[in-house]
Amino acid sequence: MSWGLENRLSRIIQKDGKTLMFAVDHGYFLGAIKGLEQPKDMLRKLAPYADALMLTRGLLTNCVSSDYKKPIILRADGGPSIGAAKEKIHSLADHEVMITLEDALKLNASAVAISIFVGTEYETQTMKNLSKMVSEAEKYGMPVLAVTAVGLSLDNLKEDPKYLGLACRMAAEHGAHIVKTYYCTNGFEEVTGGCPVPVVMAGGKKVDDEIKALQQAYNAISKGAIGVDMGRNIFQSNNSLKMIKALKKIIHKGIAPEEAYWKIPEGPYTRLDKK
Repeated sequence: MSWGLENRLSRIIQKDGKTLMFAVDHGYFLGAIKGLEQPKDMLRKLAPYADALMLTRGLLTNCVSSDYKKPIILRADGGPSIGAAKEKIHSLADHEVMITLEDALKLNASAVAISIFVGTEYETQTMKNLSKMVSEAEKYGMPVLAVTAVGLSLDNLKEDPKYLGLACRMAAEHGAHIVKTYYCTNGFEEVTGGCPVPVVMAGGKKVDDEIKALQQAYNAISKGAIGVDMGRNIFQSNNSLKMIKALKKIIHKGIAPEEAYWKIPEGPYTRLDKK
C-alpha cells in the first residue's frame, strides 16, 4: 500500500480504527428528497461533526466551502433516476463511471465511491466499474469505497447475510479498500468476518424510531463494522444534530444508544460555509 493511499485512509478512519461517514449523495438518483431540499444549509449544520463526507461533485462544489477540513468521499458513478426505475424504463443497477480520477484529485478527494449490484443483470458491468476504478485509483494512492447496492429488484436481500457476505467479499476481491453494506439482524458478524477489508454499515432508509437506527449502528460495530456511512437517518431526523452527535459517541466511545442520544442537548452548530 502506497504512502498516499495510507495517508488518505488515515484521514477517513480515525486513530481508534473507527469512522463516522456522513452520506449525502442521494440526490444523484432520488433528487431533492426530504432533508436535501436545501443541502447547503443542512451541511453547514451537520457536516462538521462527521469524520468524512460522502457526496457528489456537484454538491461538493456548490454547497461546501473550499476551507472544509474533513475528508471527502466522492461519488464516482451514477445511473438512472428513481422515476425511470419505477416506470421500468431503466434499472437502477445500470451504473456507469461518471468522473475520472483526475476530477477526484482536482477536488482533493480522499476516496472515491462506486456501487456494485451483485445478483442483477448489471453485476458484471458494475464489477468492471469497480475493478477499473481500483486499477486507476491505486496509481495515484486513492482509496476506493465499494457500495453493495441492491436497487429495487433485490431490496428483500438486505437482510440476507449470505448475499451481503458474497457482495462484500466480491468487492474486496476486486480491490476495494473499504466496503459499505447493509446491516442484517442475523449473521452480520459472518459478513464482516468474511471480508478482508474494513466494512462500514449503510444507514439505509429512514426508520421511525431514532433509537432503533442508533441501535443498528451500535450492533454493527459490535459485530465487526468499523463505523457507519449514514445519511437519511441523520438529515431526515427532526433531531438531526442530536443524531449525528450520538452516532459519534456510539462509534468512538462505545456508549449505548439511549445514553448517547438522550444526554446530548440540541446546541449551536459550527458554520461550514463562508457568508
